[in-house]
Amino acid sequence: MMAMRCWLWPLGLCALCGCGFALRHQLDKEIQDLSAKNGDGAALCGLVNSLPPPPPSVASVEAATVSGSQSERGASTLRGPLEGGTSPTPGNWETTPSELQQVACQQREKLPPIQQRLPIPKELPGADAPDIKIPDDPKERAEYFRKLYPPIPELPPMTPPAPGPEGRPLTLADLQRLGETYNPAIKSAYAAVEAAKAAAYQAGMYPNPTVAWEHDTVETGPAGYPGGYFDQLIITGGKLTVQQAMATMDVLAAKLALRKAKSDMWTQIRSNYFAVLVAYQGIRYSEALFTFANYLYNYQIVQLSVAKKASGYEPMQLRPLVLQARYDIIQARNKYTAAWRQLAASLGLPDMPPSELAGSVHMPMPEFDYNAVLARLEYHTDVRSALVSVQKAKYNVRYQKLVPLPDVGARILTQKDYTTPPNQVVHSAVMYMTLPIWNQNRGGIRQAEWQLAQAAADPVRARNDLVAILADAYNRYITSRQQVDIVQEQIRDLLRSYKNAWARNQVEPLVVSFSDLWPVQITLESYVLMYIGALGAMWQAAVDVANLLQTEDFFQAGQRQVVPAYPVLEDLLMPLRNYPRAPIVPNAAVTAASPLATVVGGATAKQPALAPPSQPAPTPSAPTQSPALMPQSPAIPRRTENGKSPSLEGGPS
Repeated sequence: MMAMRCWLWPLGLCALCGCGFALRHQLDKEIQDLSAKNGDGAALCGLVNSLPPPPPSVASVEAATVSGSQSERGASTLRGPLEGGTSPTPGNWETTPSELQQVACQQREKLPPIQQRLPIPKELPGADAPDIKIPDDPKERAEYFRKLYPPIPELPPMTPPAPGPEGRPLTLADLQRLGETYNPAIKSAYAAVEAAKAAAYQAGMYPNPTVAWEHDTVETGPAGYPGGYFDQLIITGGKLTVQQAMATMDVLAAKLALRKAKSDMWTQIRSNYFAVLVAYQGIRYSEALFTFANYLYNYQIVQLSVAKKASGYEPMQLRPLVLQARYDIIQARNKYTAAWRQLAASLGLPDMPPSELAGSVHMPMPEFDYNAVLARLEYHTDVRSALVSVQKAKYNVRYQKLVPLPDVGARILTQKDYTTPPNQVVHSAVMYMTLPIWNQNRGGIRQAEWQLAQAAADPVRARNDLVAILADAYNRYITSRQQVDIVQEQIRDLLRSYKNAWARNQVEPLVVSFSDLWPVQITLESYVLMYIGALGAMWQAAVDVANLLQTEDFFQAGQRQVVPAYPVLEDLLMPLRNYPRAPIVPNAAVTAASPLATVVGGATAKQPALAPPSQPAPTPSAPTQSPALMPQSPAIPRRTENGKSPSLEGGPS
């Protein structure tokens, strides 16, 4: 029994294998039928040949080859001896892979190269520029680099500004006095004041009498009644006084218009004055950037041509930055010229040549308090002019009520009686007036009352408009001050990291390469340009806030605040330079001979020494923090113990 049980296990396994063979045979037949229906009469081993001729890569072709060989071996094994298939014998393994390998070799010959050219669109400017191909011959190499990296073209020279009329630089007060003398807007406003005075004087004049010759009863006697009369209109109710009061309001309005014209002229002169100073400072910073970028450009060329430690394209990346810095100088010079022409036009002297100006963008600027400036809006010319209009409207209502009151006319007649002896001189008198029966001027009175209501709303409207202007100007004032401080710190930190990266590049060029320094140079130029724009926005916002105060002295409008002087770029960039240059003296005065010195390319070109301003700002004991947010305006303006606004009475510290 035990022997029979041992034979039952092999017999069961054979039966199971027979069932599997029938199932496999059925699956092979179904696969062949599906291939016949799809029109694919090729054998399974032919699936490799149906692959697309240009496979995407060599790896995919090899994968397809391996999968095809496995499919062929699998199909051959599945068909078995009954369908003409072959079993996986060593002989079959030697023939089948060789055929598939031949197909794979044919496909590799049609593959494109792995390194493809950058598809630059032909429509882009400079797309047809030739590639950088450095020759091997030393002479040809030097000539190739000379043509590939030519020197930066020189900038045209500019005429330096002339000294002031008195042989000294012009101050802001000098410019404002010149504007009051030569500006045509001031002359026009002054003429309007004198015209209003004359009109007010004329409004109070009494009407002239009428004198006439009269000859009555002609042809009734020897000569009739010849003679003449005197006629005078008597103005009643004080109409002339009210008319003169209304004209006096026009005089006050003209004087306020003159004051506003002066304030607008001061604002225009201040705006153009600081625009000239900012443009001049922009020239200095642009020249420093150009010098620094040109040095790095020449240094990289030396690394490429002499030391052979750089790639052929690396100086090409710096050249656009040098050209951009050169363009920034040209743009700054043109902006300086345009700002000076605008300043001369605001003075009323459009042909005035560029002259030296006293001051700099780093001099102390007035610090304004929002609540103090808000309280001073009550004295603005717009509000005062609206109040004058209200008073004039009141006088007009009073005058319209006096219009129905009739004026009295008086006439005295004197004649010689030639018709009746004894031919005496006779006299007669006439008194007349207009009775206000039908026309009592009720429409004029009603119109004047509504005009008064309209004028009464103008002071509030004018103050609201000024508050809106102050909100915008003060927002730009505090924001630009914060921006100047932030950009200064950003440039300082950027230059510190630049120095350390440069020093590490000199020691470990493989760790810190040129690709690590090039983005820092781009960021540096953008931050310096941003700093110049922030300086201009800061002073313009200060001018706009001072315009609402309408004070003649800009620096007495608020408490003095020290503007931290931005350090000279050449001093900050000095550790990056390894070629001899003239020493830079800290806190040296600006040379008046050539503030617009010419900048030329090359490391040996003479560059202007960018010194700090001629009037260095005093160092404060503690830095003044700019308000980060605009304070809320209380109902009552903030006052000191003596009852005065602290920010409006503060003089220079």
